[in-house]
Amino acid sequence: MFEQFSDKALTRAIRDEFQTDGLVFSKQIDIQTNGGTVHLSGSVPTLQAKEWIQALTEAIRGVKVIENQLKVRPDTFRSDGEIERNIMAALFFDPATNLASLAVKVKDGAATLTGEVESWQKKELCAWVVKGVKGLREIKNEISFVYQQGRPDEEIAQEIKHRLEQDIWVDDALITVEVKAGQATLSGLVSSVADQSRAGDKAWVEGVSKVDTHGLIVEPRTQKAMLRESNDMLKSDEVVQRAIVDAFFYDPRIQVAMPGVQVKGGQVVLTGAVDNLKARQAAEQTALNTIGVSRVENYLQVRPADRLNDHDVAQNVRQALLWSPNVDRHPIVISCREGLIRLDGSVSSHYVKAQAEDVASRTRGVVGIKNNLTIDQRSRWLADETVRQAIECRLHWSAFLEPDQITVTVKEGKAILSGELDTWSQHETVVMKALTSGAKGVVSHINVGKARKS
Repeated sequence: MFEQFSDKALTRAIRDEFQTDGLVFSKQIDIQTNGGTVHLSGSVPTLQAKEWIQALTEAIRGVKVIENQLKVRPDTFRSDGEIERNIMAALFFDPATNLASLAVKVKDGAATLTGEVESWQKKELCAWVVKGVKGLREIKNEISFVYQQGRPDEEIAQEIKHRLEQDIWVDDALITVEVKAGQATLSGLVSSVADQSRAGDKAWVEGVSKVDTHGLIVEPRTQKAMLRESNDMLKSDEVVQRAIVDAFFYDPRIQVAMPGVQVKGGQVVLTGAVDNLKARQAAEQTALNTIGVSRVENYLQVRPADRLNDHDVAQNVRQALLWSPNVDRHPIVISCREGLIRLDGSVSSHYVKAQAEDVASRTRGVVGIKNNLTIDQRSRWLADETVRQAIECRLHWSAFLEPDQITVTVKEGKAILSGELDTWSQHETVVMKALTSGAKGVVSHINVGKARKS
């Protein structure tokens, strides 16, 4: 039904992904494809937009290499002092970043971060929080991290292999891991650029000073998705529980609280307390991305370390949304009751709606969110057949799914989905692609967790 992997088809698939994901600036991006190598040029308004474009391109089936030459050109001028103050506030209001150990300097719209944190993951998280401040053109992440003690190379290599083995998206059997003097080198085959990036992130374990993924060759699969084979998904509950706890250790949003984890028949129950809502969400997503997990029951309680009154919590969220690009221009009404934030109003896309929720969830004092934001589709009426074709095309080109894995019908603007998927992470991807392709709603009859039943 669909043209496979030609440069013309890949370019069209990437363009469709940009345009249907609520990225109003996508027309400012030029795409050139040559033998699976994608060259991106043009401009975007924010650093996070540049990374989002990168992530969308990585997840397209058939893309082998990405040359991202996008320039960041903020659509509004802001002084260096204003940007710097917003960065410091963003780091302070995010419960997982440590403002006291960091220094920020902004010059000509470029931010330099210095200081010391305890891990590579914490360094990357600090940079991600900073990239959410509007007006930034560039970030130089010079934050250092120091391990408490050295580790033998063989021990490091074994842990990297174990982390790759427990991840649902990476086929560890096709990857070779070598560690010399604390520097990890990964080689072998991966199914997509997204797979390549994820494997590299997993290699950053305690004791690693550098990760090289140039030896991971992208070979897109035409009949199988990058997700593991079903028989690889069957793991004992003890192995699954240990894998989740190990993954929590490397997430700076979760590691301080270390939630309780119980596993029975592939179903995970999370208990305990965390000090912020984003940590609760991250714990659930981490569990879902672990081999052998079919379902997660999240009973984690959010108990902020600093008890704030509702007025201050609402004001914190309001300020965070104001300095966040893309979200700031939308008239979002914010209210708070007993730490529960409610977002009301109309936004231009699901991308903006999700970004608003993300910003609120990682603001100090927030214990829950009721996202009532609606998508303004008054000027975007699409015929059912047009929506169906758009959804099917985007699902076909997704590196996270097998071609024709999901059946799509559309009635009166509502997408009805059926088929079988291995994980809830896949399900989330399918539903979001349906919504961002123009569907007014989604009804899912998808059977999730077939691996456990096989």
